Amino acid sequence: MTDDTINTEQLIEGGEITDVDNDEIKIDPLKKQKAETTKRLAILLVVILALSFGIHYAMISWLIIKGTTSSIDTLEKTFATWLPVISGLASSAVTYYFSKEK
Repeated sequence: MTDDTINTEQLIEGGEITDVDNDEIKIDPLKKQKAETTKRLAILLVVILALSFGIHYAMISWLIIKGTTSSIDTLEKTFATWLPVISGLASSAVTYYFSKEK
């Protein structure tokens, strides 16, 4: 399909699905558990990444206020080591969560 074909096609409203009994739908418990675990890991790693940034900048601000700027270099090295690790883990988990088989 070309871009012109996609733009000219119209969405067809199919209506509502009725007469479906949710008790008849079988859900694989292992796939459900895997999906929940994947979701929780992705959310957890993104939260850890955000907290890392927050804690890092709070610590730098606190060290500047205290006047111990010599400790900032150590904190910067630690953050420079930690950032690629946690960002890699978070991006991998989020990518897997959004691209997994549905």
